[in-house]
Amino acid sequence: MEPSKKILFINACARPQSRTCRLAWEVLKKLAGDVTELKLYEEGIEPLDFSAMEKRSQLAAAQDFDDEMFRYAKQFAAADEIVIAAPCILR
Repeated sequence: MEPSKKILFINACARPQSRTCRLAWEVLKKLAGDVTELKLYEEGIEPLDFSAMEKRSQLAAAQDFDDEMFRYAKQFAAADEIVIAAPCILR
C-alpha cells in the first residue's frame, strides 16, 4: 500500500467566512492525502530583521536546520502537494 500524500494547505485568508478559503477546501476534497492546514493569521509570523537573517545565514552555512526558524521551510519541503489560499483585493 502506498503512503498517503502529504498536502500542505497554506491558508492566508483573514475573513472567517472567506470565499477563497471555501474554494480551496473544495479543491482539497478532490485531492487524496493527509492535509495539514497552516493558518498564517494565527502564526504570528514576523518579518526577518538583520539579526535573524544573520542567524539564518550562519545556521545554513553550518548545515544546521534544527532551529525553529526552519519549521515552515521543512513543512514546505516535506509536502507532496501545496495548496495556497490567498485572496486578492480588487479595486
